Amino acid sequence: AKVGIAVAGATVDAIYTTVNDGTVGVVNVGTGVKTPLYSQLIGNQTYISSDNSTIVVKAGYDMGEFGAITVAYDMTTDNRDAAVAEDYTELDVVYKVKAGGVQYFAAYVNQSVDEVGAASKDNAKVRLWGSYAF
Repeated sequence: AKVGIAVAGATVDAIYTTVNDGTVGVVNVGTGVKTPLYSQLIGNQTYISSDNSTIVVKAGYDMGEFGAITVAYDMTTDNRDAAVAEDYTELDVVYKVKAGGVQYFAAYVNQSVDEVGAASKDNAKVRLWGSYAF
């Protein structure tokens, strides 16, 4: 489920997805690492794809020729066996702009995995790329 509002270039979305692997062990992903789930963020595809519930809050602002910024926060609760469950959170801050025919992308991704009986695993990444269509 996804609900949102857009006003004067600003957007706010609230997203909820749930995936149950049942007895077959289905993983809800498409080709590669992309999934049709609304809760797909930059690094959470493994955590949202099988036997979990995910809540995402996302806000964005389109600044016209100066680009667009999006901030998203994901909370995923692992519904597998409680003895091995992993809870996952992710914060994404993304900036995109097109200038001189080049699409630029900059993202900061902060991930945290809390596993039963283990220390929290935290990870921060910066992703940068540029794309030119010719």
